[in-house]
Amino acid sequence: MAIIRQNSVSGINSITAQGNVLDFYDNAGNKLTIGADVTGDVTGTASNATGITTTQINVGDTFLKSNNQIGLGQTTTSARDAGISTATGTIIYNETKGAIEIYKGNVLGWVQIKEDTPTGLTASGGLLNDYTVGGLYYRSHTFTGSGSFVVEEISTTLPNEVDYMVVAGGASGATDTGGGGGAGGMRTGTGKSVNTQSYTVTIGGGGWGRFPYPTQATGNDGSDSVFDNITSTGGGGGGSRDAGTAGNPGGSGGGGGGSESNAAARVGGTGSAGQGNDGGTAYNDPNQGSNSAGGGGGGAGAVGGNSPGPTVGGFGGAGLANTYAYGTPVTYAGGGGGGGHSSTPSPGGTGGGGAGSTNSGVRGSLGQVNTGGGGGGGSGGPSNGGPGSGGSGVVVVRYQIGSGEYRAAKASGGFITFSGGKTIHKFISSGTFTVPAPSGLSSVEILAVAGGGGSGFNDRGGGGGAGGLRYSASAPVSAQAYTITVGAGGAGTGTSNNPPRNGSDTTTGGILSTCTGGGGGAQTVSSGGPGGSGGGGSVYGESGGTGSAGQGNNGGTGSPNPGNGNDACGGGGGGAGAVGGNGTGSAGGSGGDGLQYAITGTSVYYAGGGGGGAFNQTAGTAGQGGGGVGGRNATTPREQQSGDVNTGGGAGGGGGPAANGGEGGSGVVIISYPT
Repeated sequence: MAIIRQNSVSGINSITAQGNVLDFYDNAGNKLTIGADVTGDVTGTASNATGITTTQINVGDTFLKSNNQIGLGQTTTSARDAGISTATGTIIYNETKGAIEIYKGNVLGWVQIKEDTPTGLTASGGLLNDYTVGGLYYRSHTFTGSGSFVVEEISTTLPNEVDYMVVAGGASGATDTGGGGGAGGMRTGTGKSVNTQSYTVTIGGGGWGRFPYPTQATGNDGSDSVFDNITSTGGGGGGSRDAGTAGNPGGSGGGGGGSESNAAARVGGTGSAGQGNDGGTAYNDPNQGSNSAGGGGGGAGAVGGNSPGPTVGGFGGAGLANTYAYGTPVTYAGGGGGGGHSSTPSPGGTGGGGAGSTNSGVRGSLGQVNTGGGGGGGSGGPSNGGPGSGGSGVVVVRYQIGSGEYRAAKASGGFITFSGGKTIHKFISSGTFTVPAPSGLSSVEILAVAGGGGSGFNDRGGGGGAGGLRYSASAPVSAQAYTITVGAGGAGTGTSNNPPRNGSDTTTGGILSTCTGGGGGAQTVSSGGPGGSGGGGSVYGESGGTGSAGQGNNGGTGSPNPGNGNDACGGGGGGAGAVGGNGTGSAGGSGGDGLQYAITGTSVYYAGGGGGGAFNQTAGTAGQGGGGVGGRNATTPREQQSGDVNTGGGAGGGGGPAANGGEGGSGVVIISYPT
């Protein structure tokens, strides 16, 4: 009997089953006669393939029967819910969850088909990441904004328990040799039982670093963060010399404010048991008067440092490291450094704490976003550096999964998460993106943003320009290490002798061209600085700075001389998506909007310009994408806001007399590819 093998028979194009008979056809479609055209015996049986209405099914095709009873194919959760087929029995591969699902009708809905290997619970919410620790597989959900942790299905093979970390918002530092802001409270736990339901997640905001001249005050407390019934307390604001109070209590306590002559040193605020530590004490020397210095804010891991001398603020207390988000240690909840008169700022605690202000006119640094870090304390007066705002909080929930559910990244570097079928590498500071060999990775989606421009000292200033932005939906990569440099935001200035400072450049090791730092917003009667996007100009018609082609836009022009200088307003900083608005006699120019991208799985604006400052008029609005609101001199004095961290947003322009400039937001690099 002849045996027909693949590629061993010539002249035969197809074989068709007709009942129990096999018919052979040549390449021209002619039926062949067994025995004459085909040598050897042909035996066997065949059965009809019923129910297939298509003439051909190729490998890789998606197949749906005409009555929609069964479906096969790859899709996402959102596409699934849009209804590729909702008939009972529909089967899909859900690339969002990395699992096969079957539709079991309106009551049960979509149910994951369990594999032979152990599987964990099915849940949604936040940014997802998979990793291994000690041979066990984990999935984490990181919440950087409020939302819900939704358990959709419990496990039958692994514990239906979660570990959690809840970090509250850090507090701001205080003015006038003020204490550093206390870190947000940090609570962790293991083995919390969960069931199929939605659990509320609230992310606490950082306390705003106000500068209400001439009335000094303690710093603003951070807000609480919550996961279900677990609440972490916001950090306590730093104490101020002229406020006459100690640092505020909180998750961690704020540092004490510097003392006046013949006054007792002000102590730090108390921290909450199991969440944080006390703030440090200010320096006490009755002969030093205004040259005193504030204590450091407490951190989750250590008390805030006491001021060591009349000019040096106390160090911020260190935070605590936790591995729940990425499987590797990340430190959270560091306290802010105390304000002083030294040329060297007092450092914030590890874990996002901001450094204290100095006598060079640089304001206290911001607590890092989503760390709960406290803001740095301000120095001696309105012309010598204001306090920094506290960093927002974060919530992380993790649980054990099976090996069959585990998703691995094809490259390394940055903070790695999984969302919408993508693997996402986010760099909020400099690092290395490494593509191994072999990886199968030849191109990536990439967004890079430089640091935003700072704004200048004094009133009616221009808003800072946004950091330059570059994007590619498909940038070639190869097996190598790419050095990533994330640009810092430009510093705000506190003296008329220091011009506003541009943001720093961001580089991606050659994947994209260099992103140029944003131009600084102008001081009184000066032009805005050029940059990725240009800074806004100041009053009397001073022009805005020019933006860089393909990266950003020009800053707005300051208002012309109206005859009454009090009515003049600064121009807005340019953004990646729009030019900065011009200042008028009644309002500061608006910051130019940034551009919106969904590279992280959620649509977000980046690289917005800062609003122009105003004098007794309406402050310029912030551009979408992290720009700061312009300052305004009014009955209730208000300093401009800094650009948001890791957005490349420009700082808002100064409002009232002797107002400090704001900081530009730091840059960011985000790289993604299909999981």
